Amino acid sequence: MTRFTLLESDILDALAWDLRDIAPDLAGQFAESLPGSRRNTGAGLFTELIVDRFRPPPMTTPTGRFGTVHAMVGDLPDPIAFQVELRQGRLLALHGDAYGQDTRAIDFARVPFDQVFTIDEHGESVAFDPAALMQPSPLLDLHRHADHEPPRPVEPSLANAGALQRVQEPGP
Repeated sequence: MTRFTLLESDILDALAWDLRDIAPDLAGQFAESLPGSRRNTGAGLFTELIVDRFRPPPMTTPTGRFGTVHAMVGDLPDPIAFQVELRQGRLLALHGDAYGQDTRAIDFARVPFDQVFTIDEHGESVAFDPAALMQPSPLLDLHRHADHEPPRPVEPSLANAGALQRVQEPGP
């Protein structure tokens, strides 16, 4: 089974951030899930999400469709709205609603997209920028250092110079 498309992956990351209060383990469920059936509905998309049935039950148990994530997809004049479907907190599907725009000609696996954003409680668009949303942490400073190891010398490659030789002497 294939992994998620770039569109699905970025949208699900944004939904995990958008729904962090409603479904705090959504990012973990997404990381451990695989895509099931995918459909271009003609007015959006549907992707089934298969979560490991042995995964511990979610901490919260909302049921329904949730999320306010949108993205500009392909040449559509208006964005597509994305939501996840949950049943008792368990991730079931990703839904994309193009607000009546015709999506039949779009290949959602390869289509370019940009401007991923959420809608806040005042109805304003808020760009989803994972780097800007990260809290300051001293752990991030560990990635910025100047004491890099020098490159290792290239070892000579092993080559077979002839017929296979006996490696060990025969036993007594």
